Amino acid sequence: MRNVLTIEINIAGADVNKVGPGGSTPLAEAARIGSARMVEFLVDQGADVEVKNPAYGGATAVLVAVIHRRQTVVDVLIAVSTIFFRFVNFTEF
Repeated sequence: MRNVLTIEINIAGADVNKVGPGGSTPLAEAARIGSARMVEFLVDQGADVEVKNPAYGGATAVLVAVIHRRQTVVDVLIAVSTIFFRFVNFTEF
């Protein structure tokens, strides 16, 4: 599956950082649904973890994952990010 998606993205020249008509990026949507594998794939394809998503009030993908309590995705995004994040206690939400 990963190779097929890579080929499709490369052939189509898709911009993995493009904010779609709904106001979010593919990375933010993958974070929202909790798909760590898709998040990793999109980051491998050049997705920028710092892109702000208007659909989520300007939140980045990691904040979208926090809001939706997607701990595995939060861990992946923190691991690939160049910014250091504070520990988030999910029980506070």
